[in-house]
Formats: sequence, C-alpha cells, structure tokens
Amino acid sequence: MNHLLTLHNIKKFTALLAILFVVIIYTIIKAPYFDQNFTGEHPMKYSAYVEPAIYMVQENDFTKNRKTYYADPIGNPSGIIGELPQFPKIEWSVASMMKIFPNLSIETNTRIAMHLIGIMILVFSFLSIKELTNTRIAFFFSLLLATNPIFGLATFVTVYDSVILAALFASLYFLAIYLKSRKPLYLLAIAGAIAGFGLAAKITLLIWIVPIVLILIFFKSPNLFTKIFDTAMYFLFISIPYLATKLAIPTIGEQKLQNSLILLIAIFVSIALVSILQKRKEEILLLLENFHKKKFLLPILIVTTILIGLVGAQLVMTPAIREEFITDTKLLFNIDMYIYIARQFVRHIGIPLALLGLGGIVSLFFIKEKDIKVLSIAFLTSGLIFLVSSSKSIFFHDYYTIFLMAVILLNSAIAIYFVTQKINHLALNTLIFLLIFIFILLPRISHTQERYEVQQEKFDKALEYFIENTNKEDFYIDEVQATYFSLYSNRPRLRDLVILEDEIFKEKVRENGFKNTMNEYNIKYLITFNEQPEYEKYANIFSQEELKRPSYRRSDLILSIVNPEKYEYFEDIEQREKIVEEYNIEEKFVFEKQIGDFRFFTFQD
Repeated sequence: MNHLLTLHNIKKFTALLAILFVVIIYTIIKAPYFDQNFTGEHPMKYSAYVEPAIYMVQENDFTKNRKTYYADPIGNPSGIIGELPQFPKIEWSVASMMKIFPNLSIETNTRIAMHLIGIMILVFSFLSIKELTNTRIAFFFSLLLATNPIFGLATFVTVYDSVILAALFASLYFLAIYLKSRKPLYLLAIAGAIAGFGLAAKITLLIWIVPIVLILIFFKSPNLFTKIFDTAMYFLFISIPYLATKLAIPTIGEQKLQNSLILLIAIFVSIALVSILQKRKEEILLLLENFHKKKFLLPILIVTTILIGLVGAQLVMTPAIREEFITDTKLLFNIDMYIYIARQFVRHIGIPLALLGLGGIVSLFFIKEKDIKVLSIAFLTSGLIFLVSSSKSIFFHDYYTIFLMAVILLNSAIAIYFVTQKINHLALNTLIFLLIFIFILLPRISHTQERYEVQQEKFDKALEYFIENTNKEDFYIDEVQATYFSLYSNRPRLRDLVILEDEIFKEKVRENGFKNTMNEYNIKYLITFNEQPEYEKYANIFSQEELKRPSYRRSDLILSIVNPEKYEYFEDIEQREKIVEEYNIEEKFVFEKQIGDFRFFTFQD
C-alpha cells in the first residue's frame, strides 16, 4: 500500500514538474517583450480592449466603457459607450493589473494579464488531456502549444480567442473527471458553467466545444440514458451563466441592483439544480428508460433538439455574425481560399509539425488506446467544422487559427507519443526529445519572438507630431488601422466607412464643400502608409450615382485576394475612377508630412 502511495506521489510530482517546465519556457519566450508598444500586429485589438480598461481605471468604475477608436463625429464624438460587452474578461483583467501595479506601463500590465490567460490555457490543457489520455501526451501537447507562434500571438495581443481556449480546456478538465467517476454531479455543472461564461465572452466557443463534448460523452458515458442525461445537464449549465451574463453584464452600470440580482439568482438556481438533480438522478434515468420502452424517447429527443436548435440560432446567429463570421455560399466551395488558408497555416505551424500532425492522424490506426483515438477524433471533427463554417473570419485573422493549431498539435503530440512508446528506451527517447526541441521547437520560438518584435518605426515621432498639431476633439481618418494614435493620444479615430455611408455628411459636403465639412466635424488628418489615399473609395461622398456600398464586405475581399484576375473588390471600379477624375478628388487630399511610414494628409475643396 505504501509503495502504491509513493508511486502515485511520484507521478503527481512528475506531472507538476512537467507543467512547471512548460510554463517557465513559455514565460522565458515572452517576458522580454512585455513592454513593447501597441504598434505591432493587430493594433486594433489593443484599442478595442485596452482603451476601455484605461477608462475604467480613470473613472474608478469597472462598468464604464469608452472606445475613441470607434468614435463617430456625427453620432458619438466622445466614443463613450453605454453598455459593456457581454463578459469583458480581458478589459477587467487589464484594468485589474493596472490597479494592482499602478507603476508599471500600460503595455506591461496588458501583457501580464494576457500572459496569465496563457498560463491558464497551458495548465488546463495539460490537466484535461492528462485526464483524457495520459501524462506524456499532455506534456508534449502543452510544450508544443507553448512554443507555437499563433498561441504566443493570441496570448500577447488582446484577443478573446485566448479566453475561450482557456474556457474550453478548463471545461474539458472538469468534464473528464466527471466522466471517469460519474460523480459528483457538480463537476458536470462546473464544466458547463465554465463553457457558458466562455460562450458569453465569444460565441466561437460554441463551434469548438459542442462536437468535442458530444463525442466524449457518446464514447465515455456507459449507456444511452446516461448519455442523454450527461448531455442535457452539460448544456443546461452552459445556458444559465450564458443567459445571466447576457442579460446582466452589458447594462450593469446603469442597473447595478437589478442586474446583480440576476447574477445572484443564476448562482442560486444553479446550486439548487445541482442538489435536486443529484438526488433525483436515478429517477430521471429510470424515467428515460420507461420513455424508451414506450417508444416516446426518440420523438421527444427530436422535438427537443429542433426547438433548442431554433432558439439557439435566434440567440446566436445575429446578422452581424452571419455577415462577418459564418462562411457563405460564395466561399463554401472555393478551393482557392482553402489553399490560401492552408499555406498560411503551414507557415505558422512549420512544415515539421504539420507533418507530425498528419503522422499522428495516421498513427490512430495503430494505437490501441481507445481514449487517445476518441480525443483525436473529437478535436479533428470540431476543427473541420470550424474551418468550413468560419473560414471568412479565419482568412483575415491568424489568431483565429489558435484552435486549429491545437488540433494539429494534439495529433503531433500523439505522433511523438507513438514513436517514443514503440522505442521505449530512456536514452533514445531523451535524444528524440532533444532533437525535436532543437530542430523543431527552437525555430518556432524564434519565429514567435520575431512577431513580438514587430513595431512601427518612428511611431514616437509621428505621435508627437500628431499631438502637437491636433486638439483633443480632433478626428483622424484611418486607412491602415493605425488605431494606436487614438489609444496613445486620446484623440478620436474615424473609420473611413462612417463618412462614406452617412447621408447627412455627404449632403453637407455637396452643400458646404469638402474642407468646410471636415472642419465642422473636427476631422483634421487622413493617415496612411500608402503614397496617396485610396481615392476611389471616397467616390461615394461626392457623387450621387448608384455605387456599390463601400462597407467592409469580407466575402468579396477574400475573392479579390485569392483570385485577383477573376474578382475585383470594387466591381464598379471604372465608374469610381471616372468620378475621381470628374470631381478632382485627388486634389482634395493634400500631403502634409511623412514620418517613418506614416503619411499625413489634410483636406481642401
């Protein structure tokens, strides 16, 4: 007995050392870059989540929200927004770091907050995969993930994909423990609740987690009735925190008492449900069995599934999500797009690991452990569904591929496990590990750090010039997502699409002239990296001709990128070019100054 306890303790200590090693490697990679400014990759994400955090700290109120990068000179010049996102985990995390470490820079506090989220992912990915397979696969996977450039980027830049990946693995950890022992029921409730909070942060989690959970429950629950019970309970406890946060969090600043009560009621309801269901579990299973005998179960399941699907679609499939996120018929069968995404994917993960991932999939035919096969199939199924359904967003945002990276890296870890298990020799396995680390992981680490180092040259001088020549209320038109001017200067940024589609603005330009209208709305500069502004884009302002909406049409933009010979983003480009010439639009933008890559333009009639 003592021998078994000692062996168990040694295994626990080994697992602790393994995850500690991974966290240390991950921290060593990132820590030197914590103070990098926000002009690197995906700068808009910093403005989206860091600026509200700064405003929360300034106002000493975590229910406040301001985004000057999203201001509107006509409708909302201040950029102050009345509501919060459904679950502002990143904003609150960054604001908390600023409160705890007031003497550290904004950049460092932001990177610490994101780094802690990254550590959560690594810890829970290790724990969940250890419970679902074994310690070796868990270690290989967490190490591969920690050194992956996309994982590093998604936990460096303020993006919610990292938050929901943490929710995914944390939920799977508690689900795995429950499925092993079938008790206590509160573990299943915790698993669902974590997924519910993650879902409130970003709806993408629904696509990731549903196939994985359904496959795990299908293979690991002992019979039909426990499968139905486990699935129903999991999704019940997803829905409670999701709906509570959706109802309470956005307007909690305006209705503190009422919305706090909603959250408290959700907590009490969840606790009460766990207690009741724990006591009535056997009765519920017996009831399901009786329904099955009387041929009622299948019709009830079909009707319930359809109703839940319809209600869920209404809650989740908003017009914005359909337009910006879900793959449409233009793209669904476009092979060129998938080839383009695949090339980008391989560039980020590296050819060796991509091949290892394929090797892991092949090894499933030879591995005897059922648990490994089930987990791999679950992740592969979810990854395929995500790729096909969400390619419109994946195409533009490399950090969206963080889950696809996890899918391939899991299979890479399985391949390494398969080889080392077959060899089963400590010295040779150690040599294999060292070779993988030196020749595969070190280049990935170097690539990750290169991405951290990306910054706009001479930004400090450009920012100084911008501040000196503008007032607090002055807007700038941003053609290149230079949102950091807004973040660092507290000046409002103007998305070019706002003025292109606003009829009031266009009418004033026609009546009062271009320069006078710009002055009226305090629009001081246009900032671009290009030699000149995209004149054709502004044809909508000056002409009353029927032109295609200039708004950000992702599907059309993707088609114009993957096959430029066949597709043109502005299908009416010739008509626009004529308008540019007719209205002398080129002369209405006056070059003033270039600092580094930044070119400043002013306006005239």
